[in-house]
Amino acid sequence: MPAAYRPEVDGLRAWAVLPVIAFHGSFPGFSGGFVGVDVFFVISGYLITGILVGDLEADRYSIARFYERRARRILPALFVVVAASTLAAHLILMPQPYMDYAASIFSVALFLSNILFISEIDYFAPSAEETPLLHTWSLAVEEQFYILFPLILWALWKLWKRPGLVWGVTAMTLASLAFSEWAWRAYPAETFYFLPSRAWELGAGAMCALLMRKSGAPSPGKPGALHQAAGLAGLLAIAVSVVWFDRSTPFPSLWAGLPVGGAVAVIVYATPGTLAARLLSLRWVVAIGLISYSAYLWHNPMFVYARILTEGDPSMWIMAVLAVLSLVLAWLSWKFVEGPFRHRPGQRLWLPRQWQVFATSLAGIAVIAGLGWIGYFSQGRAELWLRSATPMQQQTYALFEAARVEVWNLDDGGCRFNQPTVTDEAPGRLVDCQEQFGPGLAIIGDSHAINLADALIRAESAPFIYGVTQGNCRPDTPGPECGFEAFLDLVSEQPGLFSRVVFEIAGQHLMIGPGGRRTERLFGFYPPGTEMPAEDLTLLNDRFERNAAYLRAVSAYVPVVWLSPRIEPQLDDAHVMAKGCDYDFALRPGQQEIFDRMARAVETLVAGEAAITSLDQGALLDFTMPQDFITCEALDWRDGDHLSPTGLDWLAQRLAPYLVP
Repeated sequence: MPAAYRPEVDGLRAWAVLPVIAFHGSFPGFSGGFVGVDVFFVISGYLITGILVGDLEADRYSIARFYERRARRILPALFVVVAASTLAAHLILMPQPYMDYAASIFSVALFLSNILFISEIDYFAPSAEETPLLHTWSLAVEEQFYILFPLILWALWKLWKRPGLVWGVTAMTLASLAFSEWAWRAYPAETFYFLPSRAWELGAGAMCALLMRKSGAPSPGKPGALHQAAGLAGLLAIAVSVVWFDRSTPFPSLWAGLPVGGAVAVIVYATPGTLAARLLSLRWVVAIGLISYSAYLWHNPMFVYARILTEGDPSMWIMAVLAVLSLVLAWLSWKFVEGPFRHRPGQRLWLPRQWQVFATSLAGIAVIAGLGWIGYFSQGRAELWLRSATPMQQQTYALFEAARVEVWNLDDGGCRFNQPTVTDEAPGRLVDCQEQFGPGLAIIGDSHAINLADALIRAESAPFIYGVTQGNCRPDTPGPECGFEAFLDLVSEQPGLFSRVVFEIAGQHLMIGPGGRRTERLFGFYPPGTEMPAEDLTLLNDRFERNAAYLRAVSAYVPVVWLSPRIEPQLDDAHVMAKGCDYDFALRPGQQEIFDRMARAVETLVAGEAAITSLDQGALLDFTMPQDFITCEALDWRDGDHLSPTGLDWLAQRLAPYLVP
């Protein structure tokens, strides 16, 4: 740690936390306020590395003492905020959102919330604004980093002293930056939360600490022109990022170099006497910096619950009051929660012994994880919630319970069966069915084809129906567990088994949107009622071509019908529950058009193919909202794009006349 206290570093914390609060509050002019987290990462890497290297040089290095300091710094305020947020969640949230919340507090307790959110929530999607503890992803990233980093520093020091630290940290930082630049293209939404794509930001701070320990702490006196200019340029870089970036900016990527570089410039060059240091050392700026951790913890749950209570539309005045209140609560937390657990001159220390800190920390983690476990496995404390729910809420909830009854890969024991792949016993069974009923109907594809095959089997639409369908399996991106090659071998060896093959895959895998978003994350990027502009959405023509190539191979042995992608309502459960089953739900403007574009693309691609025909599923289904989505008698969808049991019946009724020979 630098020998002298640097108030400008605390001031830089204020420059980090205020944009984050403004961004989460949706205040105009702060579309890139999320970069405050990147600034926090740089500061954290700088301060922690200074502490660790100082301990190494003084031969007093202790992993246990390091984690004791981290526990004193992080856990007391975190426990208080999670407790308050959980009480609010119990009073406000319906079962499904509460179940999601319970999963989040379980992951927060184990510092794994970033891993949970990688698979669940796009940081820039509307659902992020209804996730009280979403912001804890950054704490998880930091703590995961600090599980490994102290051990790596110790090993580098033992091997090669200071040169080992410099070269090792530099190599790790550059490797993480390179990974980040690759990953945002392949997994844009997931990369935001991922430690390997964020470690370079902490590494940049660590390199600052190593550089400044070598050159010495900033000294008072008249700074040179370089320090003056670079310090101000660093503040300007952060400010430009806050104003200029928005949710469409690829992040983290080389673009993150602007706020990260700005933070580095401030730490290295905003030395005492510079204008940048004087600005950051203003009393009120330092005061906000001192309470920045608690402010970061408090603000997001307050904003989220305000949106839920006002159905997503609190006024700017309400959000401004809550922002100020978060700072007030942050000061109280800093004074009465953080302070007593941390070493401060003249102040009595709570839990003075190391074992007391660890025992209390483990007990707190166990309590929070237990609350999460109970909340999740009680289905969001549904039984308790239903006692006070309105009749409409109870009715809507009952529809969800009925919709979640899983119908998947049906097999009637005879000649109607749907398998993930061609099993060893399937060919003999199929031959028997062909001899009994003549050529059958085959259905192949992904989870949407599972729905299609199960719907026709459930409705007994034909005496001989065979499905080779598996979730997330498509010819354009086949996995080793997918059955497409086995099915091609089957029809090539016994071409008389089927009169036709129907092929269907989900449309969400055939398009790409802002920032490279795909699948459910693409739809989640647009709130219900928000337009999906045609210019934002691009069809993945290479995937269409690869699917067509596979179907051409199949069509050499049996006629093929390519059923264009089914419309996907993509309305999440929490939104539907909040509105109720009698609400006039609608597709997003432009949503139907993108599926119409896919139908035309399929039609164009197979035009002129002798043995492949296309069917426009949208035209056949004539999907109409809300009656084909939900009524107070039935919910036809069990999630955003898969059908419930009643939905399967609806699908078979609409499609069987066109698909069954």
